[in-house]
Amino acid sequence: MISKYSRIGKLNILITHEVPEHPVLSRNDRILGHKTFNSAMGRLRPELYLCGHVHIPSQIVRFDVTTLLCLDSGTRHAEYATVEYKDGEFASPEIRKMFR
Repeated sequence: MISKYSRIGKLNILITHEVPEHPVLSRNDRILGHKTFNSAMGRLRPELYLCGHVHIPSQIVRFDVTTLLCLDSGTRHAEYATVEYKDGEFASPEIRKMFR
């Protein structure tokens, strides 16, 4: 499936339930995620990658050309994300609290 989509050309957004492997995405000194998603991200090179599932506070991580928004899939942290889209570019990603 990754090969099929990599032939399309530029991919603006990638959304997966799971997260790629990265030291920032960890819990109790255990790195979370799957290298399969790192491969997908490397081949597809999306501008914006939305993922979650790991039940850690939401985070913004920069991978080369990709801005990854790892969103907490639980309600414990009560967070959401915003991203501006202007003139064909994503900008100013932010993690916000629902209740301030």
